[in-house]
Amino acid sequence: MQSRPQQDTPGAGDLIAPWMRAQISIGIIFIAGVIFCAAADNPWIEVRSPHFVVISDASPKQARKTARSLEQFRSLLRTALPKLKVDPGSPLVVFAVRDEKSLKALLPKDQEKTGAAQPAGIFMGSPEKNFVLLRTDVPPSQAYHVVYHEFVHLVLRLNYPELPLWLSEGLAELFGYANISEKTSDLGNVNPELLQVLQTRQMIPLATLLSVTHDSPYYHKQGMVELFYAQSWALTHYLMLGDRQAHVGLLNEFLGLLQNDVPEEQALKQAFGSLKTLEHNLNNYVRLRAFYHFRIPAQLSIKEDQYAVRALSQAESLAARGEVLLHSGRLDEAEAMFEQALQLDPRGPLANEGMGLLFMILGNREQAAKYFALAAELDSRSFLAHYFAAQAAYEGGDHAKAETYLRRSLAINPRFVPACRTLSQLLMMQQGKLAEALEFAKTAAGLEPADLSHRINVSRILIMMGKEDEAYALAERLLAIARTEPERREAESLLFLIKDRKDRLPEEKRGAEVLEEGIQATEGRDHEDNEKRGQLDTQAETWRQAAKASAVKTGPSIKAHGLIRSVKCDYPAIMDLVLESNGTLHKLRAENYYEVRYWAVGAPGKSGFEPCEELEGKRVEIEFLRVSGQEYSGLIKTVAIEK
Repeated sequence: MQSRPQQDTPGAGDLIAPWMRAQISIGIIFIAGVIFCAAADNPWIEVRSPHFVVISDASPKQARKTARSLEQFRSLLRTALPKLKVDPGSPLVVFAVRDEKSLKALLPKDQEKTGAAQPAGIFMGSPEKNFVLLRTDVPPSQAYHVVYHEFVHLVLRLNYPELPLWLSEGLAELFGYANISEKTSDLGNVNPELLQVLQTRQMIPLATLLSVTHDSPYYHKQGMVELFYAQSWALTHYLMLGDRQAHVGLLNEFLGLLQNDVPEEQALKQAFGSLKTLEHNLNNYVRLRAFYHFRIPAQLSIKEDQYAVRALSQAESLAARGEVLLHSGRLDEAEAMFEQALQLDPRGPLANEGMGLLFMILGNREQAAKYFALAAELDSRSFLAHYFAAQAAYEGGDHAKAETYLRRSLAINPRFVPACRTLSQLLMMQQGKLAEALEFAKTAAGLEPADLSHRINVSRILIMMGKEDEAYALAERLLAIARTEPERREAESLLFLIKDRKDRLPEEKRGAEVLEEGIQATEGRDHEDNEKRGQLDTQAETWRQAAKASAVKTGPSIKAHGLIRSVKCDYPAIMDLVLESNGTLHKLRAENYYEVRYWAVGAPGKSGFEPCEELEGKRVEIEFLRVSGQEYSGLIKTVAIEK
């Protein structure tokens, strides 16, 4: 192991670390495929390393090697990005399968096309659990690139508001091509296909590259997206590793500014100065014949052969694979696996949890609640089982039980964002619990800064607490850093609502003060004041009767299929939508859209769903209570979003 020069020690504010002496790597990679054969009836095993769980039908040696590669990649991230959190609060389960047939049996339907080239590795993310699927019979350069790439995206979301797309994809590509061997990790390796794209095609103007968004043709259109990825990789490589890390300070400054909510355009100017100079240097950089890369020794506390290995029972392996199929959208196959697993072991926690998820996706709340409650009972240390049981209880209207389950989930795993978010929204609806709701909302926002909906949730709670100035300042920051049109609209809506509330407060406050003064003026008086007391009592009764008359009388619960034509939300959580069903328009209302249950038919549930932004244009089945005498025809109970 080489000693590190003193001047290369990361500074206190560095997010990216300068490392050891740079070595020059020619940007050409030769790939030699090696195919390993395995028996068709290999059993499934589980390997546990310090930070990963690997489930495999390959040999214990191959499964341990997979775990070691991931541990080493995690170590590389910690070394390269020393200030960043690298461990998500949601589980990451890795399926290391022995061949193409085993992988194909787990892939989502849209990736299982006949005759199409099959991936060697895939990453499937969800708020509750993340899955990695990869083959052990192909070279690591084929199997691990997508996995490393997506793992970097996962880490970035834990640390930053959404990064500019060029930097997010550039970092993911840079680390995605890392070379992990038994003793060392290399960062900065050059993919020959990327280099060919850069050296044979006209570069995207830098100003255009820096402004590419998810809606841009450069991110979607065939022939343009390849150039965008290649140039994003090159710019990130130049800033992070070029000229022996001479420019890493600029990148650190830029990242630090973004982390402190400085708007992107301002951060670019402050960190990089003249973009013309940067563009000139980048154009020269991509024409080099050799590129700097960094080699770091493996720094793992536990050796590969010490990772615990155990054989999974047939019921356990069926439940684990069924869970993957559920997240792949293959519901019928998942159900068959869960049923078979429960026949073999009716008290298997994962199979019961999986069956609960299936019924929740299908909209059968009663069955989902039964399986989730049993899963939580069978595995008292499973924060996921308690979280899902909370969801089922909430949908069934038992908010007290839902709160109990959520608190148990967070006691086991305080960093589980979906439980933080759900508990904050549940507490928002309870008298006297807004302060606690705010703390859980802030925790979720701190754990996932890339998801601005968490901070929008914080702002809403601040409004409900009467802290309009604090809510307004937060909404202004959100508007400044918003990257998508829905985020901008949400921030603007918050600012409008806060301003409107502040404009109305003086009048409301004075009305309350007048009433309080009148009540106090009559207290302790003799009978001669009975007339005035009677006037106040009459006024109060008038108000009570008006409130009673305004109460909405509901009729039977009915369901309607159709297309949501428009959605409008108002303070504090009122949502009006127009549903077109069988050629008729229905105006429906949610008095508190946090109390409405939303789910996607045929897909896992989504944490942090924003109905005000995401429902318009969707085909849905809505369950609502019929009302009469109002400007709307029903009160919304549930919304099932159809494929």
